[in-house]
Amino acid sequence: MDTIRCVFLGESGVGKSTILSKMAKNNYHITPTIGVDNVLFEYKKIHFQCWDTSGSTQFGAVVNLFEKRTSHKVYVYDTSRPITFNREKLPQDGIIVANVRENKPPLVHTHIVVREDDQLSIENLMNIMTTTFETEESTISVVYDQRECCTCC
Repeated sequence: MDTIRCVFLGESGVGKSTILSKMAKNNYHITPTIGVDNVLFEYKKIHFQCWDTSGSTQFGAVVNLFEKRTSHKVYVYDTSRPITFNREKLPQDGIIVANVRENKPPLVHTHIVVREDDQLSIENLMNIMTTTFETEESTISVVYDQRECCTCC
């Protein structure tokens, strides 16, 4: 079975943990993330291994380690607090998610709109993630093919 490895990034309190909980269909009480938390679930016969990161700057070095080892970098901001959208912290090739709260529109129309209390918008995000990823197996085979080519020269 294919696996999507992803990291959720963004400031504290923007809804990363809540969105991940809804993705995994867990209904547990959400508490602030300290450091990094791991969320595992399956969707459309694909395993998701997601890292939920703290928005605290003191964990920045740890978050960078997780960011390098994932196929998806999901940056979440809270539309009711525009200050949580920081262009300098946007990951390269990341998925930008506008968590719509208090009916405030996303800052940029190209952002993926999610309402943490709307399961359809959460499923839309998961559908986008499942259609835009490379499986670990295909990555390994590409590396293997490159080694074959390099050794025969």
